[in-house]
Amino acid sequence: MKKEMFLWMSVLLLMIAGLSSCCSDDESDLNSKDVVYESNPKTINGTWYMVSANYGFGGTEKYQAGEISVTFNEATKTMSIEDKKNINFLKSGNYPYEITTEKRRIYTYQWVDVENQVIVIHYSDEVYGNRDVRYVYSFYDGMLVLDGGMASDGPGYYFKKIKDLSN
Repeated sequence: MKKEMFLWMSVLLLMIAGLSSCCSDDESDLNSKDVVYESNPKTINGTWYMVSANYGFGGTEKYQAGEISVTFNEATKTMSIEDKKNINFLKSGNYPYEITTEKRRIYTYQWVDVENQVIVIHYSDEVYGNRDVRYVYSFYDGMLVLDGGMASDGPGYYFKKIKDLSN
């Protein structure tokens, strides 16, 4: 009896070890193209890869390096988007943008006025015409976060900045 139990425990432990080694690590998936990311970016200037998107009740989606890229050029105030996945962000193309500071009221046990850095993207399409798309932006845990109202089921997009290795 003890021998059988020992055998079954050994088989169970081997199966658990095998399954855990088969699981992919999210970070290695994101770096599948051997991309080097900046660890602590301070500016939006440069190329960023979208690594995930939070769609509120729609769930979270992860993206591989290079599937969706955004390049910000602070000198010309333009951004270039390349979207190989055709997600509901912005279509591939070039867009003018500006960064502003806007006050918003949020509720944290009481109403509080906060100032947020907001990126305003000037967008035009066949369906909606000319419009401005606004995202509160911040740097968090080495990522650029574009918050389209996540607290009220709006989208949130997370990007990692590609390190410039030419220097």
